[in-house]
Amino acid sequence: MATMVPAERTRHLDALRDCFEACASGGGSRVVVVSGPVGSGKTALVHTFVETQVGSGTPVLSATGSAGERSRPLGVIGQLFGSVGRRSGFELVAATPDMDDVCSLLSDVVDDEPALLCVDDIHHADDRSLETLLYLHRRLRGTRVLIVLTAPGLPYTGNTVFDVELGRHLPVRHLPLEMLTTAGIAELLGEPAGCPLVADYADLSGGNPLLVTALLGERRPGDGGTGPGPSRPGPGFAAAVSACLHRVPAPALQAARGLAVLGPTWPHLLADVAGLSQEALDRALGTLAEVRLLRDGGTFRHPVIRDAALTSLAEADRAATHLRAASALRREGLDAAAIAGHLIEAEALVEPGSWPAEVFAGAAGDVLHDDRPELAIRYAEAALRATGDQRVRSAAFATLTRAQWQINPSAAGSHLPELRTAFRAGHLSAEDTRVLLNVLSWNGRTAEVRDTLDRIADAGDAADPRLSGTLASVRSWSRHFAPAESRPACSPDGAGNPAAADSVLEDFEHQGVDVALLLSTLLTLIHADRLAAAQAWCDRLLARFAGREQLLLRAVLTGVTADIALRRGDLPEARNRAAEALGLMCPGSWGVVLGYPLGTHVLASVALREFGEADALLRRRTKPEMLDTTFGLGYRHARGHHALATGRPHAALQDFLTCGELAGEWDVDHPALAAWRTGAGQAYLALGRTSEALAMFDDEIAHARGKASSVHAAALRLTGHAAPEADRLALLQQSVSLLQGSEHLLELATALAELSNEYYERGDSKRSRTTGRRAMEVAQRCEATGITRDLLLSGDRFDLTGLLEPDEDPHRELTAREAGVARLAADGLSNKAIGQKLFLSVSTVEQHLTKVFRKLDISRRADLIGILGQRQSGKSGSR
Repeated sequence: MATMVPAERTRHLDALRDCFEACASGGGSRVVVVSGPVGSGKTALVHTFVETQVGSGTPVLSATGSAGERSRPLGVIGQLFGSVGRRSGFELVAATPDMDDVCSLLSDVVDDEPALLCVDDIHHADDRSLETLLYLHRRLRGTRVLIVLTAPGLPYTGNTVFDVELGRHLPVRHLPLEMLTTAGIAELLGEPAGCPLVADYADLSGGNPLLVTALLGERRPGDGGTGPGPSRPGPGFAAAVSACLHRVPAPALQAARGLAVLGPTWPHLLADVAGLSQEALDRALGTLAEVRLLRDGGTFRHPVIRDAALTSLAEADRAATHLRAASALRREGLDAAAIAGHLIEAEALVEPGSWPAEVFAGAAGDVLHDDRPELAIRYAEAALRATGDQRVRSAAFATLTRAQWQINPSAAGSHLPELRTAFRAGHLSAEDTRVLLNVLSWNGRTAEVRDTLDRIADAGDAADPRLSGTLASVRSWSRHFAPAESRPACSPDGAGNPAAADSVLEDFEHQGVDVALLLSTLLTLIHADRLAAAQAWCDRLLARFAGREQLLLRAVLTGVTADIALRRGDLPEARNRAAEALGLMCPGSWGVVLGYPLGTHVLASVALREFGEADALLRRRTKPEMLDTTFGLGYRHARGHHALATGRPHAALQDFLTCGELAGEWDVDHPALAAWRTGAGQAYLALGRTSEALAMFDDEIAHARGKASSVHAAALRLTGHAAPEADRLALLQQSVSLLQGSEHLLELATALAELSNEYYERGDSKRSRTTGRRAMEVAQRCEATGITRDLLLSGDRFDLTGLLEPDEDPHRELTAREAGVARLAADGLSNKAIGQKLFLSVSTVEQHLTKVFRKLDISRRADLIGILGQRQSGKSGSR
């Protein structure tokens, strides 16, 4: 098959044909030198010309020079004769130094007929072959042989004798090849010259025919310009680039490798990195630009070209080049992160105790500040391997701990001994001291927290403004992590102080996040019944840090959203978010905080009657120290409700009363933290101890009044279960009144359902039906229709026909929450707007819509409009 030659090469082909015809018609032997940069198409042009001559019966002797065979004497001459089946004859004459024998052998081949002698890449021919070619060349005057050579340019070979003598005895024609123009590329693509695709091909290839051909080979037939193009070059293009790199002179390849390692930002350092003189570098860069691997500004045309240059480096050479780059950048006084990127690639060559250790340690802190903890870990560990200096090691350990704290807290805890040693030696900064205290608290090591704080106080450092913020943070979160050690009823900086919470959380958007302080502050909002504000902050911070390596932050925020969903009464959402939070990190990474998402998950599972799931959760291994925190109170509270729901009131009562004892002892007895009195009252009711139950409920009402509306309302409702019948209606009405307009939807639905039942008991069917309908409407908003339905039907108090007709929901295959999300989506609301309206995260909205699409067998939001509208109109028409 003929080699494809661009139309722009037609005149060069014509010139070769003219030379051969002149030679064949008696004009005598002559020489044509086809020159051009690597990839310019010299070989393709000559091959096309040779193919036409072979087809006409012309004898053709051909050979190709190779840089790897330049040390092989007469290698090219052997190829020439071998190409016409005279290899054995050549070997006989090559054994003697008589050049006349070689000429005789050539005469036997051509036999006075016109012939072609072609040598591709003559600049790579060995010296003996060049000497022999000159000898033959001087004796071809009376023959009809066209000698065609290809070379990069002038001089042809670098062999001065050959280059000078070549034109002395035979006429020489020089055919220089240029790179393809945009018009030439358009012709190959079959597209108009002004087509954007042509411009893209021209931009990436620079007109280098070898690269253009590679790109064309990756184009799908019939694409019409729409398939994979130059913006996504594939392996064929990469192979063509590698071919170019390995065919340019060695200094050009060195320059390409140096540039690939160093990058284009510091061109004045490239000579040192590439190991070239400035003069040699300039020539090398000129060659790379000529081959069109570089743009005019000295940058690679595409990352694939840079990757090819890097791949061409052996591992040891690459490390040495990176080390030269690191040394050059250090001499320039650049920042540690820029230097460390090269040092880490050359670590095998870094000597322990040398300057790279300080660079690694500094770079670890810099990249961690830029929210890249994985890279910070890599640099910090490299610093530890590179030095024994205790100050440098202390800084590296501190950064390593801070980085691991963000993505793998259990690993961060393994460095506590080194951090405590560094603290005692005075090697930790205020920020590093905060991390030490944070990790100690998270792991329940209260005694070591106290010892650290005592040392700060004894050293007189507590007044140091650099440490004052750290100490304030510790005081804020200690009410949850070490309540036995701290009794602050209210902290001025947000934890325990709802008025200051927003200010603290705003700081987290612009500074590093102290996760312990963040959790304490969000809990302050939750315990102040500001659920919407807490949810908004969770969504805001999750969006702010989305895509970053902040696993701990994401896990904690997800756990908080689960708690919020539980308090609102959205039990499936609470269960799912709690499970997600627990799945993001191993139990060891949760430390003593594990009790928080675990307790939420247990309570949601119990309320959903998923007792097996709750039982499995309670069998999970936890740190013993967890029970000495407020997270342990929540865990005990959840465990008590599980025991109560599964018929073990004595065990439930013990857990609830223990919660009360500890909450009182620690001075954290807040009803929103753990409503232990309500739980104990329910346990007493289950045991038939009504007076004690009523005492507990009364105590809870007094304690929760003005603090926790949902707990207050629940205590009123539960009092009605044990109070005289005459008091029951008023208690339920008070409970509903407290919850009107609140975010505690399940408790409101429950109170409304019980109030509906009470109205029916008193013969007020109209109010009963109205209140029951309100209960179901509220239940739909928190996906609790099943629970509320069961409550309305409990005791078979009245016939609910009409109130709970199946046709009440025109989308029976959808849950209430799915139907609500679908209706809002059909109305044109974005996922974010739907989430804000229904108090859901964006990811939860997306999950609900995915289920809706699957159940309704649709694939687009637009389809919802027709389906929902159709069903609504059908519903209206049936009435």
